[in-house]
Amino acid sequence: MSDLPDASALPVVVIGAGAAGLLAAGFAGERGRDVLMIEGTRQGGKKIVISGGGRCNVLPSAPDLSRFVTHGSPNTLRRVLRSWPADEQRTFFEQTLSVPLAIEDETGKLFPVSNKATDVRDALFAFASTRHRSSSRQAD
Repeated sequence: MSDLPDASALPVVVIGAGAAGLLAAGFAGERGRDVLMIEGTRQGGKKIVISGGGRCNVLPSAPDLSRFVTHGSPNTLRRVLRSWPADEQRTFFEQTLSVPLAIEDETGKLFPVSNKATDVRDALFAFASTRHRSSSRQAD
């Protein structure tokens, strides 16, 4: 028998409160896991707020898989990109996060209708924090 604890009893540790970290924390919490998020700054989500000139370009309206480059397996990259299709991501932002999106005609990118990146950041923080019991601390 192993002396190691059951992995499902351990918290999920998320390093960084950026968009990916906030989503990881929220989805882990939805699956009943405790989450420890470690952020090195006083306030996470800074890159979210400055993206898209402060408007946060959330998604491309029609992703072109040929524009993604990897040093690894292109098949793996395609599988990852297809695992959460853009239409499902848009539904997640609009329905789960309550952030309606609009297509910018000249770029084909999806921005929040409010044109405020802080709306995206705040919705991601709410998603991460309301779906689990969590501890959070600033890295020293």
